[in-house]
Amino acid sequence: MTTTNYNVPHTPPTEADLDQLTRALTAFNTFRELLETSDNYRPTIYQTTPDHVKLSDAYDLAQIGRGDPRRTYRGKRDQRPVPVTLTMDEARQLMDFLNYHEDVLVDGGWDHVESAQEKLADALKAVG
Repeated sequence: MTTTNYNVPHTPPTEADLDQLTRALTAFNTFRELLETSDNYRPTIYQTTPDHVKLSDAYDLAQIGRGDPRRTYRGKRDQRPVPVTLTMDEARQLMDFLNYHEDVLVDGGWDHVESAQEKLADALKAVG
């Protein structure tokens, strides 16, 4: 059985690279066209090759930069967690929840409670 490592770091693609990937992997002619579709459209890009991952990542990052909530649908093969954006109040509420329910969560099999708490605490300290 062959496995593919899609987590290989890569240099950011140029706009020309993204246009070429967009033409090869979608029905759009340019990456900008892919970004500027109707508000209710988000592309489906199954993560079958590193190029699919590169295009999906570029789309998601560009939409984050534009303040657009749309992200690519990557299909059931994509096991990466969805990026989460929290307000300061939500982050503090999540921290309180994790602290209050830590024993229950650990007993339930969530091994990463302490790691999540530390990362969230560090992020909260960084922003004040």
